[in-house]
Amino acid sequence: MPSSHGGIQLHSLIFLHVALIILSPSDAVTLTGSSEYAVLGTEFTLTCDVPDEASLVQFYRRPNVTTTVGGIQVAGDQCYNSKASPAVPCTPDVCSCVTSGGLGTVFRWIIQPQTGDHGSVWYCTRILPDPSLESADYTLNVADGPGTSITLSPSDTTYTRTEGDTLPDITCTADCRPGCTFVWTRPDNINFTVSPVLSLGQLDRSEHGTYRCIARNVVGESTMTTSVTVQYGPSTVSLTPPTVTYTPTEGQTIPTITCSADCNPVCTYSWTKDGQSYTTGSGLQLTNIQRGQGGVYRCTASNGYGSDVSVNVNVIVDYGPGTSIALSPPDTIYSRTEGDTLPDITCTADCRPGCTYVWTRPDNTNFTVSSVLSLGQLDRSEHGTYRCTARNVVGESTVLTSVTVQYGPGTSIALSPPDTTYTRTEGDTLPDITCTADCRPGCTFVWTRPDNTNFTVSPVLSLGQLDRSEPGTYRCTAWNVVRESISPTSVLIQYGPGTSIALSPPDSIYTRTEGDTLPDITCTADCRPGCTFVWTRPDNTNYTVSPVLSLGQLDRSEHGTYRCTARNVVGASIITISITVQYGPGSSLVLSPQETKYTRTEGDTLPDITCTADCRPGCIFVWTRPDNTNFTVSPVLSLRQLDRSEHGTYRCTAWNDGGESTKVINVTVKC
Repeated sequence: MPSSHGGIQLHSLIFLHVALIILSPSDAVTLTGSSEYAVLGTEFTLTCDVPDEASLVQFYRRPNVTTTVGGIQVAGDQCYNSKASPAVPCTPDVCSCVTSGGLGTVFRWIIQPQTGDHGSVWYCTRILPDPSLESADYTLNVADGPGTSITLSPSDTTYTRTEGDTLPDITCTADCRPGCTFVWTRPDNINFTVSPVLSLGQLDRSEHGTYRCIARNVVGESTMTTSVTVQYGPSTVSLTPPTVTYTPTEGQTIPTITCSADCNPVCTYSWTKDGQSYTTGSGLQLTNIQRGQGGVYRCTASNGYGSDVSVNVNVIVDYGPGTSIALSPPDTIYSRTEGDTLPDITCTADCRPGCTYVWTRPDNTNFTVSSVLSLGQLDRSEHGTYRCTARNVVGESTVLTSVTVQYGPGTSIALSPPDTTYTRTEGDTLPDITCTADCRPGCTFVWTRPDNTNFTVSPVLSLGQLDRSEPGTYRCTAWNVVRESISPTSVLIQYGPGTSIALSPPDSIYTRTEGDTLPDITCTADCRPGCTFVWTRPDNTNYTVSPVLSLGQLDRSEHGTYRCTARNVVGASIITISITVQYGPGSSLVLSPQETKYTRTEGDTLPDITCTADCRPGCIFVWTRPDNTNFTVSPVLSLRQLDRSEHGTYRCTAWNDGGESTKVINVTVKC
């Protein structure tokens, strides 16, 4: 028994020695985390380091030492998740290992820490090969951000101080794992200090605003704000736009002038004009500005901590003369007679800048660059409307004065057409003759006839188609209240004899016997200019250039129609008389054929024998037979085929009121 006991002790000593060798520091199994702190919900790697290699490693979380959290087994060079049943190859989000020759030395298990895992104790165990070896315990630290734990000390979040007051230090604290860093940011969001303490000391207006304390670690950050209100009055009053002098034109609008100042609390604003209250509010609005709004404006900014005044704003309103333009004397109408003197007329107007003045003549030419119109002694050329124009850069206005210079027609009276003598033919149309005259007031015109009776009260003489009763001198009289003038024109009307041509004695037919004496016949006519008279014979040759036809004792050659022609430049007329000169046949009786003896055999044909004679009036012809009986009342003897009974002497007798004559022929008819 002792020996056995001694053997057991020896065996135990040997095992203890081996165990001590296995657990030497250089060969110990260790468990480490992938970082000092794990983050909730984020993968965290537990690494079991086995220096002597292993084929199976298991992970545990105390106090539960019987149920594994995870296991990694090596088969060949492949790592398997032995926690799964059956075991499956490791995936990067669950496990991994470092192997060599079918064994592993580094085994990694992935966990995702949860709420409550902070301070939990973990270890790993090498199972194979024997003997099993455990690592030292590993305490898991889980990080935690500031969250809602951030606080201020003092705990006030709003401070209201007057500029120059001292603000106590404000300390920012937060419960963080790992510990937080603290940053205070100014109201303009730039960092003020990397410290948990905000130390502003004596305050000025630039420190007004909201300050933020940011507590930050690897998990996250939280912010706490405190509002520092620094109250102060205005120190400078600014204008927008900064223009201090405005020169608007009346009726224009000046852009709103805004008054501003750095005040806390906010200032109230008021505007004065020329030292008198004008309006309240920061904006000065001058719309449709009028001349009365010109002046010096100032803005006052004030609150409970003080007040200040802006620079002066000078508003100079330019305006044109508008309706202010006036005349002195104020009369706008003057009526004078040529030669009178017109008093000086002065033009005035209210303008800014001051106006210049120009007087223009009625013909729109400048008379004088002066406010005074000085015409002096008037003549007709100065009649009309004079305009005074008052003008500046803004605009212009005009006032009119009418100067009426009265004068009579004088030598200005004229005719149109200008002819003073017209020579026309009766029936012609005389163009209208217009009488004009330069008169003021306008003249009245009267045309008088040659017999001094009024023809028309009109400047126009309209005779139209002329007749012979209208010749003579017509006079146009132009007159007005000043005087009158006369212009004559002479109208000469020409006309031909027309139907006025006549004879004296008035007979147009005369019948006389050759040798009688015809009384003188005188031709007359009403003509202008006077007619010339020509008598023409029946053979159309001129007999005499005289109004008197004087034939005296008539012979047959003067028988016929005589024409008296009365002629002037206008025309001619003709009147005729017929003179019949009667005479008997006398010795003019002849036969045709001329033979007076014919011898024919009974049965022959005798040609017709014609008896002719010059007689007026024409003769009657009678042939008588040998037995003195009338054979035929005809100039022609027509016996034709003869027989013995027609033998004998035949007589042709020609007779009229002037006498008779006979011719005989002998016709011998042989058996």
